[in-house]
Amino acid sequence: MVEALGSLMQASQIRQLGVYLHLARDSQRRRRPLMRDRMLVLAAAVASQGGLAAVAAFCREQVLDHNPRHLLGRWQTVGSALSDGEFQSFLKQVRRRFPSEKAEGLLESRGLLM
Repeated sequence: MVEALGSLMQASQIRQLGVYLHLARDSQRRRRPLMRDRMLVLAAAVASQGGLAAVAAFCREQVLDHNPRHLLGRWQTVGSALSDGEFQSFLKQVRRRFPSEKAEGLLESRGLLM
């Protein structure tokens, strides 16, 4: 599976996607829907940039199921959102708050394994 993904994404992107998805699942379990949505937005962006449109679409749907008025709802796909300056500004803020290193630290501090 990783070899198949490797043709589309770099190993670092695969790891980053896994970290964000694990944190989203853990946030759901902890009943922290806003944190879950942030992690899903980050996962969606990584997936879309890595050519995994179906994963990006799933993350988008999950966010919109919880919050139908979320900014992501303005675009039909995560890919189209990524090409818009307004979404880019939003994504930049979320990435600033949860850079890869911090997300990996959260994963470790919660005792989650990948």
